[in-house]
Amino acid sequence: MKYWWLGPCGHEWPASTDSRTRYGTGCIYCHGQVVLSGFNDLQTLHPRIAAEWHPTRNAPHTPEKTYAGSSFMRWWQCRQGHEWDCPVSGRTRDGGSNCPNCSLAGTSKLEALFFEAFRNKGLATQANVRLPVRWRNNRFSRVDFVGADDGRNIVFEYDGSFYHHRKEAVSRDMDKSQALLKAGFLVVRIREGDLGPLDIRDERLVQVAHSADARSGYDFYRPERITATVDTVMAELNRRLVPAAA
Repeated sequence: MKYWWLGPCGHEWPASTDSRTRYGTGCIYCHGQVVLSGFNDLQTLHPRIAAEWHPTRNAPHTPEKTYAGSSFMRWWQCRQGHEWDCPVSGRTRDGGSNCPNCSLAGTSKLEALFFEAFRNKGLATQANVRLPVRWRNNRFSRVDFVGADDGRNIVFEYDGSFYHHRKEAVSRDMDKSQALLKAGFLVVRIREGDLGPLDIRDERLVQVAHSADARSGYDFYRPERITATVDTVMAELNRRLVPAAA
């Protein structure tokens, strides 16, 4: 049998004597067992996150009726229109996530700089993407960012010299590039420093060196270096790739 209880928090709730004495249960609202609008709901505790609640894909659930620490998956939409699914708690906990496209989580500083540069050119649209393209034993191809030009899908990869100079890394980059080309993507590889191009002959593969002053590796990050490399990529795309048929 359930009785009504009044906690020091001021909340009232029903519970059996057994559940309280044997299991030590307390206020169902303070412990997040039940949503109480105005107290522990997403809209009240995290209005900024609630503002990104997807307008159509979570029905009939609403931010006002969702516990702020819920582990259920929900859909979100940022101000840029990007959509993604994530547990509510994955967003509200300390260090919680934001839009994976805007935040560029898991992306290096140089990759982020190039993504912003190509996005400003109208080419890059999404960063840190998994594509359903198999290569070697991988079911997916994780790429730095993707975009489109005249209806053609483009994959962008930034190859840092530290991780891409070894023989096995070169072999891996070649296998992955060939799989992406076979799947119909245009592939842009920005090769850092003295890496040199991959030994692949395909007009849909654009390889451009991103160079720096030998005396300072930080030159890789200088805006003028980024701009020069992006301009070279744009010129190569315009020169080598035949416009898509109407």
